[in-house]
Amino acid sequence: MMSNIINYVQYRLLFLLIVTTCLFTACTSTTNKTDETAKTESNSKKNTTATEKTPPRKKIPMPSEPGVNLVHFKAADGLNITANLFHINPDWPVMVLCHQARSCKYEYDYTARMFNNEGFNCLAVDQRSGGAELGGNNATAQLAKSQGKSTEYIDAEQDVIAAIDYAFNLYGKKIILVGSSYSAALALKIGNENEQVKAVMAFSPGEYFADRGKTYIQGKMKAFNKPLFITSAKKEAAQCKPFIDEAIAELKLHFIPKGEGVHGSKALWEKTDNNAEYWDATKAFLSKIK
Repeated sequence: MMSNIINYVQYRLLFLLIVTTCLFTACTSTTNKTDETAKTESNSKKNTTATEKTPPRKKIPMPSEPGVNLVHFKAADGLNITANLFHINPDWPVMVLCHQARSCKYEYDYTARMFNNEGFNCLAVDQRSGGAELGGNNATAQLAKSQGKSTEYIDAEQDVIAAIDYAFNLYGKKIILVGSSYSAALALKIGNENEQVKAVMAFSPGEYFADRGKTYIQGKMKAFNKPLFITSAKKEAAQCKPFIDEAIAELKLHFIPKGEGVHGSKALWEKTDNNAEYWDATKAFLSKIK
């Protein structure tokens, strides 16, 4: 009798142990699945957020033949921007070329072809703050004036950004942004802030936006961490130095010519006396980022 009672108790204990083990296993499995589901949902949200931060490329039809093409695109305020596209090869890197005050896309007529020879496609832009002083016609500036739009230096920022978007969408590559005088200052600001810009070349940048502070552009350089090339006329070197000093980029070059040089991207013009030394420095920089 006693033996039967003991056996019965042992069986009951064994049964309870088995049931408890099964319940624990089921709970653990459910918890793990819940954790895995939560992780999957979290990762999904992260991926969605990352995608939202980087807008997809909007493909633009590529020119069918190499050459110079007149192209148009819209700025943020709807103004039609005109530019010359010096297209050679869809697989080549691309440069966006921005002119100085009272100038236009033709400031880069010779320079863009030289960049083509070095293996770069180029987009030379007519900005709304410009004119015909260096030859040629600035269609964007004329249109902006006819529409009563402001054409101060800072107003051209949206034109440069629109050009960057156009070049990025066309080639699917981050661009090299080139600026001249006031647009060199814009290039430093935009290059620091725009993820579609991989490097900046600034010819005679300065603090051209006095209404925003005496060190407005210099302040932007404290976070500048992209490849950077700055040059100018020899007499302008001191005004450029703070920009290069403040930049935290690993690759940065301040080229000071031995000759007197000139203001802006005209330093690369064929008729500039010491253009060869500017070109040597420019090509050396480009070879490191191509």
